[in-house]
Amino acid sequence: MKKIFSIICLTFVMFSVSAFAQSNITWKFKDQLQKGAIKTTKVLNASFIGFANNVAVLSFYQKMKAYDAFSSCELISSNASSCDLKLVMKQPHDKSFYAGLAQKMGVSFVEVNGTKKTPQEILNKKK
Repeated sequence: MKKIFSIICLTFVMFSVSAFAQSNITWKFKDQLQKGAIKTTKVLNASFIGFANNVAVLSFYQKMKAYDAFSSCELISSNASSCDLKLVMKQPHDKSFYAGLAQKMGVSFVEVNGTKKTPQEILNKKK
């Protein structure tokens, strides 16, 4: 009986998680970044686009706000499908850090200066 109950609970949790999962979220850097500027930049104005609803936006914002690499994460504006954030880093990082962060946060695409790539493409190009 305990095994059956455990399996039912696990199945319910899996379906619940997949119901709230996001896909096709795009992280757009709003500022024009020159080559190599990301390594010295501590303040990023970013837009995250492609959420299913306002609850997903707020949940994503809470995850970003809790991330320890930021000294602050400010919600500038939001609607049901997107949010604009001002991210202040504790220290500058390179492209691979941001690509890894995008993967951790479930971001499908990263757009910088009008060029849209997947986080994996950014990591592969770095190597």
